[in-house]
Amino acid sequence: MILSAKLSYRFFCAYMCPHHTLSGFLTRLGQKYKGVDWLLAAILAPLVSFSLISYFIDPRTLLHTVWALKINGVLGLFLLLTAVLFLLVGILRFRFCSNACPYGFLQMVFKDAPAKEKKRSGPGTWLPLLLLFINGVFLVYLVVSHPGYHVRINQTTKIQNPETYLFVGNVEIENLENASHHYSLSVTGTSPGQKILLPEKVLVEAENVKRVPLVITGKKSLIRRLRYMLKAIMEKS
Repeated sequence: MILSAKLSYRFFCAYMCPHHTLSGFLTRLGQKYKGVDWLLAAILAPLVSFSLISYFIDPRTLLHTVWALKINGVLGLFLLLTAVLFLLVGILRFRFCSNACPYGFLQMVFKDAPAKEKKRSGPGTWLPLLLLFINGVFLVYLVVSHPGYHVRINQTTKIQNPETYLFVGNVEIENLENASHHYSLSVTGTSPGQKILLPEKVLVEAENVKRVPLVITGKKSLIRRLRYMLKAIMEKS
């Protein structure tokens, strides 16, 4: 963002910011059809509020809460966010950009343009767009290449003496997909004499977390490097 402000003043606001884009659209619409911009802002505010909260709350639960007008924290958050969004896009619009937007102030700090900016050419016009495109491609790649689960190893007990070693913990599997899956588990980097208690296959329900016990025992000299070698390898069956 700093680079785009340095090379092309207000680049993000003009081409990427949803608030700036929507405010411009509603302003032009209101100049052509009086009152329609307010009506459209009143319709869009709850829809955008619903979509934002749905990142953190099951949309079905949220829809049921809003539709039934259940008085709870979820409904209060929805109404508050709806009011804030309507204030931004329906009333303040560009006044928020010029007086309150933190990125707008950031651009003013780093800009090199004079008060009346001249038309630019060269890298300052296309380099920020290229960087944003590369960043977008990278984010899409991260989403597409994600395996659909997270795995963590949690330690609950570790006992060691000059001869033996005992590790007790669990493998925590988080299924991020909307369908149940079986996962196979194994531990790599083992040494002769180790005893490992770990289920070979685990069923995890959709969008759920499951913990399975993990116990490793053996001679201390053989598994001293356990913390470097312990790794859960999970593949969907």
